[in-house]
Amino acid sequence: MDANLDAKKLSELADVLCNWAKALNDYRFEKKQEHQISEGDYNKIGVKVKQLLNAAEKMKVMSTLLVSKEVARSLEQIGKVSSEMAKTIRGLGSVQKIISLATGLAELGSAIIQKDASGIQEQVQELLVLWKNEV
Repeated sequence: MDANLDAKKLSELADVLCNWAKALNDYRFEKKQEHQISEGDYNKIGVKVKQLLNAAEKMKVMSTLLVSKEVARSLEQIGKVSSEMAKTIRGLGSVQKIISLATGLAELGSAIIQKDASGIQEQVQELLVLWKNEV
């Protein structure tokens, strides 16, 4: 599995399964109210709905784990250059460059606190580009 693609797709598929489960539940509840479904069939559909929802829940957890791996890779990249970045900060002559770097670091901190996986990755990449342009 390609984590960059599969975390999102897996989450989307889990949403699809939830929608199917909702449609199946709506159907069985409607048919039960109209007395157009046997108790046995009503229960069989209910078991399948539960299986769908369990699968969707597991898929959501899996997608979170995939995203966590993506975030870990991004943060690892920052970790590898952090001491060099600290040295670079001391050597930057332009206040605007310092402000840009400080802004990027603050936005990374905010994304981490908010547990925003895509924001973390985006900020890491932007910081790496900004830092490489300064070295």
